[in-house]
Amino acid sequence: MKGDTALAARVRQSFMDEAGLTADLSHPNIIKVLDIAETPDGMPYFVMPHLPSSLAVRVWPLHLQSFLKTPVAERHIEPIDPVETARFLQGLLSALSVVHEAGIVHRDVKPNNILIDDRGSPILCDFGMALLASGESVTWRKRFGAPPFVNPEQLIDLALVGRQADVYSVGVIAYLMLTGRPPDASHTPPNRYIPGLDEKLNDIVMHLIEPAATGRPRDASQALDLLKSAPSRNMQLT
Repeated sequence: MKGDTALAARVRQSFMDEAGLTADLSHPNIIKVLDIAETPDGMPYFVMPHLPSSLAVRVWPLHLQSFLKTPVAERHIEPIDPVETARFLQGLLSALSVVHEAGIVHRDVKPNNILIDDRGSPILCDFGMALLASGESVTWRKRFGAPPFVNPEQLIDLALVGRQADVYSVGVIAYLMLTGRPPDASHTPPNRYIPGLDEKLNDIVMHLIEPAATGRPRDASQALDLLKSAPSRNMQLT
């Protein structure tokens, strides 16, 4: 940012806002902030636990050139067991429930921003694109998010992006974990690729990725309630 003092100031403020926001959120499935400080020469930083793995390693390995060079719609990975997927969703939606209850929209839920702890549980991180309860944005950017996880309404008008946007992103992640591929334009149900997939789990995933925001659960808490209220052989939840 050298040479652009105003932009450098905005970037610095965004960084500190992200650190403060993250530190204020307390949940086992949200990354902890251990310290916020500056180096002797004035460079701000914040300290988090070191979690070396992320969901992206398993389902969206952009570090692999062969995967990166494949068109998004054609990217396939090894599906993840429905029971493991449902438990993973429970942790992720539980974390997002706390975020949404604080009036915050993450706006960048994707495999790269979901770390994995030593128990295999999801740890939500990177609030650099968050929309605050005040209506202010942490980021100075006008566009953000990555396909296929970005919600349809964001492509129309950022003013339409609310908590249902995060719900959509979780649904895409669930679909990808279950089927090994992202949802297609025709919204083919997961059970077309996984014969025998529990109908309740299939329907919940389709509900989360409903193209119209009003057709989805209103927030992560409602989505979590749906998941917990549909016990089955695929959803051995706590």
